[in-house]
Amino acid sequence: MKILRKFLLKNGRQIGVIIAAFLVTGLMMNSSLIEYQANLLTGVKSDPFDGTVYPVKRVPSWVDLTSAEWKLPYDQIPQNKFIDLPAYVPSQLTIPMSSLNFSNAGDKAIRNAQVTFSTPYMGNYRLDGQEYAGSHLAVDIKIPSGTPIYAVANGIVIKAANQSSGFGQHVVLRHDDVPAAGNPSTKTTYFSGYAHLSSFSVSEGQKVTKGQLLGYSGNTGTATTPHLHFQIDNDQAPWHPYWPFTSKEASDAGLDFWSAINAGLGKDKALQTTINPMPYLQQHLTGTVTTYTAVPVTQSSASDTTPPATTAIVSPSTETETGIDQIPPATVQSDPVNLSGQPSVVISPAVPALADIEILHPASFKTGSPVLFKVLALDSQGAVINSYNPTEEWYIKLENGSGNLSTTYLGKTDFKNGVAEFSLTPTAEYGLRVSVTTGQLSKFSDILQPASFTDVAEQHENFVAINFLKNNEIIRGYPDGSFKPENPVSRVEALKFIYEGLNKEVKPTAVLEFADTDSKAWYARYIAAAQKEKVVQGYSGNLFKPANPVTRAEFVKMLVQAAGFNGGNYVPLKPNYNDVEKNAWYYGYIGLAKDKNLIDTSSNLFGPNEPMSRGEVAEILYKTILLQVSGGRSFDGGLVVSAEDLADYFRKV
Repeated sequence: MKILRKFLLKNGRQIGVIIAAFLVTGLMMNSSLIEYQANLLTGVKSDPFDGTVYPVKRVPSWVDLTSAEWKLPYDQIPQNKFIDLPAYVPSQLTIPMSSLNFSNAGDKAIRNAQVTFSTPYMGNYRLDGQEYAGSHLAVDIKIPSGTPIYAVANGIVIKAANQSSGFGQHVVLRHDDVPAAGNPSTKTTYFSGYAHLSSFSVSEGQKVTKGQLLGYSGNTGTATTPHLHFQIDNDQAPWHPYWPFTSKEASDAGLDFWSAINAGLGKDKALQTTINPMPYLQQHLTGTVTTYTAVPVTQSSASDTTPPATTAIVSPSTETETGIDQIPPATVQSDPVNLSGQPSVVISPAVPALADIEILHPASFKTGSPVLFKVLALDSQGAVINSYNPTEEWYIKLENGSGNLSTTYLGKTDFKNGVAEFSLTPTAEYGLRVSVTTGQLSKFSDILQPASFTDVAEQHENFVAINFLKNNEIIRGYPDGSFKPENPVSRVEALKFIYEGLNKEVKPTAVLEFADTDSKAWYARYIAAAQKEKVVQGYSGNLFKPANPVTRAEFVKMLVQAAGFNGGNYVPLKPNYNDVEKNAWYYGYIGLAKDKNLIDTSSNLFGPNEPMSRGEVAEILYKTILLQVSGGRSFDGGLVVSAEDLADYFRKV
């Protein structure tokens, strides 16, 4: 089932999932310097420069993959779900994904670019897509394991090495007498680096030509997910691939690896020894040059190196396979409707062009009872096109849940005054979502949930979370059919919520050491498991206070620890709440939960000592479960996972 990784979508950045980078030690640098110097003595020069190609030809259309396909290697993903490598346009990487949607093909292309270029040149790990906001001197390209990696230009292999950490398996090419960045009339020497490979097929001293296969992507070295770390060093770098600080320098500055990059440690050295690799490649791509108009976007940083409004870009050539529904590689998108680079079809003003789709439906359902869906054809102003007459079929697909559709497509006879209808009969109590697609437009419905508790209406702010937990048998409510979402949660109830929700193993019997607990009580196994895993520690005097309402800070700490996020020493990326003191024991836990969007970020106050209600507990637990099932790094309100993945998650123990 298709996963809408809208958490990729809010701050823009995967789906994911963020890619871990590498650590470089002084020893690694010294050995690299020796290899570099030795290779310079060979005297072999690369073939004359004749342009560039991308290091990766094809990448997945990430927003079209199912949850299972996100984890597959390159050769197991359906080929019709690949696209040519998107353009690297810095201004597009900073657009908040919350401002993008699925119905506009231009927005979809930007979403894919933001996932693909997970960390921009001289970026950081704050998920903001900003260039020059850190000291990451490469571009990280998110790709499945086993993706072919190619030489970007004619060159000589000066390094083909395998390291257990750092860059992992990596290749470095030297490119002689190539145009200098910013001054093409001047010739210079550059070094392209390709890191974290699963394997390489070249050897040191070998001459390679532009577009020659170098190896395959992986996640070797210090990396947590498959990606290509791609950088270009200049001849001022003392070794290759260059890195601007050592682990000792980071430690001396009181920083770990991640915070060192975020703080821009070694930024000056990085700028002196590297160039922005993707714009350089795009400037010299071989093929027929076509001009496209850039999308008007709001500049988010003075350091944003946005191409000019009209940019010479290479269109698809024989060197790049053509993808389905594909935009030209390295194309700065223009018209959000016409993405092919071909002349637009002129539509009579009397019949507005289809620009968007709206899907109307109830918020909940009862198993076995048909649910009516209405599909609206909208113009660019969001108005229904009363005279709409489709020129191609509209396809309907059940994306999540279980049920029977009345039809799988809509045609001319189905639309009346711009509106068409179909029904879905649910066959199980899973959240339902359908998609409607026609041409380049695709829309997903909101999630329909099974009917909820008697006191949790569809308009309740925690409706989706409470229903989700109910349908997965995490919560059961009270005998009268109510849930009582405003009631406070006790400390032992909180542990039961957490351990049931995260599907963690608890022993059937346990002996408790707290003076105010009963080893024969229903809560004994939850407290014992939590104490063993250091999820809880209790109070002074060897007390646990099981019946006390759990505070917001206590619950967040319990959940973060039980989920394995390890927030005790966490340094928040975002500013913490005004009422969360930096020296408070819960500072890191709350900061981590906020960075992961598990708790409300719309207010400057958190209320750490206030009691946690049942509705609030359901909300944060729901978000944590979806985050864990999807493998993402932060939560977004539209994140959806398939019923199959949820079933696997809840039967893992």
